[in-house]
Amino acid sequence: MSIRLRLALWYTAVTAIVLVLASAAAYTLHTRDQYEDVDRSLVTTAEHFEEEVASFTPTQPPAAVATSGDPNILVRLYDANGLPFGATGDSPEPPALTPGEVLAEDAGPAYDRFLRLLPGGETFDGGAFAIARDPASGHRIRLYALPVGVPDGRDTC
Repeated sequence: MSIRLRLALWYTAVTAIVLVLASAAAYTLHTRDQYEDVDRSLVTTAEHFEEEVASFTPTQPPAAVATSGDPNILVRLYDANGLPFGATGDSPEPPALTPGEVLAEDAGPAYDRFLRLLPGGETFDGGAFAIARDPASGHRIRLYALPVGVPDGRDTC
């Protein structure tokens, strides 16, 4: 094999490795960013409802819940006993996990363990995340539970 052919093969191999590594890094960072966008939307919506729940009065019916602003985000309010007392929009079946179970076993970021090893990434305090299957459709859903105290002493999620 001539030196010219060996050098061509060597440069081809190095270029292929660099392209594969750059593509993997771009895909990895993009994937993590997409998952963090979903989590950020859930946290922002939960914080909005945290303020709304804090403004509840004993005379206001608990089912009077505003919309989440995003048709893909369903908000359910639960009392301290884990019973639902309000939801946004047409509420399909509740997820398999209760807010108490989500808070007890925080799943952390939705992306895989490899992505968690990379530096950076956003963290969210105050609540807990979980991934479950929608009982009606079988699709994966992302859950976020945020404990909230209301003036009359009830805790909600």
